[in-house]
Amino acid sequence: MRLNSEIKEVVYQYGLQVRNNDEAWNFMWKRYLEENDLYDKKDILFAMTTIANTTLLESLMKKAANESEVRKHEYLDLMNSIAENPKGFVLVTRLIYSNWTHLVKNYGANQASFFANNVRAFYRKNSKSTDSARDRTQTIDEINNNIHWMNKHRTYVQKWFQGNVYMPWRSMRLPDFIQPNRYNITLQPDIVTTTFTGEETIDFNVTRATDYIIIHEKELNITKTEVRDVGGKKIAVAEVISYKRNDFLVIRFEDKAPPGSYVLQLEFSGRFSSDGKGVARYKYFDRATRETRFVLATQFEATFARKVFPCFDEPAMKAKFQLTIIHDSHQNALSNMPEMEKEPLENGLTKTVFLESTTMSTYLLFFAVSDFEYIEAYYKEKLTYEILLLTFLHRRFEFSLPDRLPEAQHGLNLTLNLLKSFEEYFDVPYSLPKLDSVIIENYTVPAMEHWGIISYNTKRFLVDENYSTYKRMIEVDRVIAHEIVHQWFGNLVTMKWWNDLWLSEGLATLIMYIPLKQYYTEIDGVDVRKISRVMCVDSNTDSHPVVRNVTTPNEIANAFDAISYEKGSAVLKMLQHTLKDDFRKGLSNYLKKYAFKNAGN
Repeated sequence: MRLNSEIKEVVYQYGLQVRNNDEAWNFMWKRYLEENDLYDKKDILFAMTTIANTTLLESLMKKAANESEVRKHEYLDLMNSIAENPKGFVLVTRLIYSNWTHLVKNYGANQASFFANNVRAFYRKNSKSTDSARDRTQTIDEINNNIHWMNKHRTYVQKWFQGNVYMPWRSMRLPDFIQPNRYNITLQPDIVTTTFTGEETIDFNVTRATDYIIIHEKELNITKTEVRDVGGKKIAVAEVISYKRNDFLVIRFEDKAPPGSYVLQLEFSGRFSSDGKGVARYKYFDRATRETRFVLATQFEATFARKVFPCFDEPAMKAKFQLTIIHDSHQNALSNMPEMEKEPLENGLTKTVFLESTTMSTYLLFFAVSDFEYIEAYYKEKLTYEILLLTFLHRRFEFSLPDRLPEAQHGLNLTLNLLKSFEEYFDVPYSLPKLDSVIIENYTVPAMEHWGIISYNTKRFLVDENYSTYKRMIEVDRVIAHEIVHQWFGNLVTMKWWNDLWLSEGLATLIMYIPLKQYYTEIDGVDVRKISRVMCVDSNTDSHPVVRNVTTPNEIANAFDAISYEKGSAVLKMLQHTLKDDFRKGLSNYLKKYAFKNAGN
């Protein structure tokens, strides 16, 4: 049956809009490629721009860029037709925004001038054609006017598109109407190939209707993305965009999702980092066995959790974490919470499942896989912590290189004493059922205060009390005390954003000296020297206030400097000197008021 030429386009449009699926679209595209009549081809092509499926519209836009399939002079008209489709407007504006230079080069003023010259040459060659000289002149004038308009307004139009097209992923910050509640993450790192695979579900809430969600990911290969409501109904995903400029994964829906609770399911893979940011492999030499071995460990502060699993990687986006690590059976996995179960798998693998964490920020999550041995001590044996009907004693573990365990004893003893001192000083108990210390050779930072499991570089923890110098003992003890203060300031109460980093680091730098005075009577001299040195740093022309706006990952990383640590400490020390014990009481009230939450200055 052949359609009447006057109704073909309407029939094509109606059929595509009603069917609105891959089968109908593919049928029409095949029909378009096989059609020889140029007018019929155009009817089919422009009918395909009316479909309400953004995935298929994007496919049409990609195919249209191929001149062997869509004639070049029809491209802009086709884009205009797609833009008239409510589902296609954002697609076209994004295309213009991201491909402006290419579009101007191929379809802009230079191309128009070339076209105008060709028209003039055609008219000269066909001077005896039936059209009038007036029509020819009008055609040339219209082309010239369009060229003039494009030359005059090109920059303005470009700025308008860049400034007025709503693309929320252009902002460096995550939208505040999305809040994660819980992560369930399974990771399988391969310490030999330095790669990992993972899958996760994220329970989250949205407080207003939205047709997109945005989370962080960096350098990950995302292989599965699904969104469902709490009833299990699948939310139709229109497209998944990796917006690398801001480390964003943008998931756009076909239609707006109402406020409520949802579940995001993801599968992904990635590689270990070579700079220690994210998950990394560290080499050490076992002096007892004369073997080179490997341990893997993470470091997520400040913006590196996104390199290991997609997440809402901002300090205010606190959530609970259920972590599972699949690893070689001859090694052990450690994380923030105690082990809940361990299950042997095939091929020499073991699955270690950890208890669900308390509510915390992404940068505080940690895991390590190693064959380290440990020493342990109990803290408050009668104090139990109940989760999932299981009871655990407060314990202190030190995981270290097998042949250097005796050098960890000093740090273990000090940590026990510091826990007691800080609990009494803050009048707030330590919150988790354990506190491990993992000591790693060549660890990327001196130490990191992950909640429930502090990671240290060997040079910042291991000492031989019989041979280590007095200066080295003080330096090690300062680092240990600093990280334990963070179990309250930074972990229990976290800054809302990194511009208040000074509050966490300044307080930790100040408070760490208080219990150390009982071991080192002249420790105040170390404090004074540190403050004196930072006054020199602060006098430089490139210094900055303790509170400063930071946005990008580089700006955030640069905030970890002497101004945040030492000047922040000096400012708070003046307040402490003025308020006396009221300062301590204020800190205690602050911790109790904002426990498991975020606070600003």
